[in-house]
Amino acid sequence: MSRWTTILAALAICAAATCVTAQEHRPLSSEYAAMSPRIAPDNWHLHDPSAIVVLGGWQVVVVTGKENAHGYRCGLENWRRADDAAPWQPHLCLFRDKPAWIGEELPGNDGAFWAPGLVADGTLVYSVANGFEQSGSCVGAARWDGTGWRDIGAPLTCAFEPDPSREVEVIDPGLFEDGDRLWLVTGGGLIHATELDRRTLMPVSGDWWAPSHPGWHELAIGPGPADDPGWVEAARLHRSGGWVYLVVNWGACCLGLSSTYELRIGRARSVEGPFIDREGRDMGAGGGSLLMASQGTQIGPGHAAFRLRDDGATVMSYHFYDLERDGLPWIGEALVAWEDGWPVITRRLPLLRP
Repeated sequence: MSRWTTILAALAICAAATCVTAQEHRPLSSEYAAMSPRIAPDNWHLHDPSAIVVLGGWQVVVVTGKENAHGYRCGLENWRRADDAAPWQPHLCLFRDKPAWIGEELPGNDGAFWAPGLVADGTLVYSVANGFEQSGSCVGAARWDGTGWRDIGAPLTCAFEPDPSREVEVIDPGLFEDGDRLWLVTGGGLIHATELDRRTLMPVSGDWWAPSHPGWHELAIGPGPADDPGWVEAARLHRSGGWVYLVVNWGACCLGLSSTYELRIGRARSVEGPFIDREGRDMGAGGGSLLMASQGTQIGPGHAAFRLRDDGATVMSYHFYDLERDGLPWIGEALVAWEDGWPVITRRLPLLRP
């Protein structure tokens, strides 16, 4: 029996019997209080937020974990608020103990997970890297059980130098529900997507990404020349009317006020693409129209997600580096109007800083 067949068989049993044990979810405030030095409210920050969804009567996001040092031991962080007018508050420390598969696939991981994606039923995906001295990254998944998240026990896809001609990572995963179909979109250097089985959350194709694999769709690369296309990451998909929109990040993140992140967009009739920008350029060949760039105190916007508010307005959430807080990352929101079939930022909403 192949390794992949063994994993799928185990997942089928777990789906029926819920055999994956619940992770310990410690209050994030307790985690911060136990650190040395302690993270005080003035220094609260969150990075790479998921989409905002409602779980257990709260608006929640899940975000990248911090360095596992100084007493901090979270893979991801969960923040929540009561409604649009309330400030974000730290809620849960997720994955204090790493799922066993991470140690097997990525022994160099330091404990922090990256850039999660979240959908309305609480299904969560996240990326894990092998550290900066070893290649390799994987996408993991967990299910919401009403109080916390249970990891499914195996990676959805991994990349260990899968294409010697270019760097391809499986980072910054997002989930996209399109009718009764569920899609994973991921990638750094190359944005790619595949359909997932809703029961197991595994790729329908049964395979990890590989060049020209028919079960995976290559959607976007960076804006540079063919021999050095530059970097692209943090992909998200959104449907409005007859179009599927792909939003990605160009530029450099994680450099505080020196970050050059900006949001770029294209659209297609289906997830398979091709995604074409407003100027008619294919994102698969480096296209992408500007959706949001740095403005005022908000530097390097990234990790966009759309939601419909109760009043029918479309709101885009994103992170940025805050000039008023020495570059600490925070979450922003902006109202979106639709003009000629394209989203346009009409107003950035007032910030609720800690």
